[in-house]
Amino acid sequence: LEEKQSKPVSTPEITIPTFGPLPEMTTIATIFPSVLPGAKALQGDPAGTDQEAAKERGTLIHRLLEHLPMVDRQNRRDVGARIVGPDNADLVERVITLLDTPDLQHLWDANALAEVDITADVPGLGRIHGAIDRLLFNENSILAVDYKSNHLAPSDPTQTPEGILRQLSVYAAALAQIYPDRPIEMAILWTQTATLMPVPQSLLHEALNSVTDA
Repeated sequence: LEEKQSKPVSTPEITIPTFGPLPEMTTIATIFPSVLPGAKALQGDPAGTDQEAAKERGTLIHRLLEHLPMVDRQNRRDVGARIVGPDNADLVERVITLLDTPDLQHLWDANALAEVDITADVPGLGRIHGAIDRLLFNENSILAVDYKSNHLAPSDPTQTPEGILRQLSVYAAALAQIYPDRPIEMAILWTQTATLMPVPQSLLHEALNSVTDA
């Protein structure tokens, strides 16, 4: 038998590519409309002096308003107590009053959305993220309602604290991007007085200009 010799295998030359420097990673800061600068309460309101207590009270009222509209009327006190605890029975009664107020009945429509997360890039401000307390889709417009649990509520929209107007104006700008063909209406539900206060477009426009580069 003849011995066969294997042919040498040539190794191809590999040219390692060169890369330029990697670009620096940039992080876009997210702005929360609820913490925009400006007063959040009227002068003399306890919410302005004990902000932690006011925040906790507002959180509990928001939680009740998110869930109790879907509960049968006769069961609301029991369910409310389970949500916020027996020590907050006064808040449960406050929310039940809101749910029973005739002028507010349209807010509790079963088709309304509660605690709606929203994110958008607002020109002149940047990336925002927040939650709209209640969103209602009417025949020709969209109504966004923000709950405020301040002890003192203004009697006129022009008296609304600047920080609240700025928050609502940013939400309105974000909603306008999502629904460009439908008018956006903003309103505040003052829970202490069971008052729904529509906010005029002129005030929203002025407040938005105060926090953007426009």
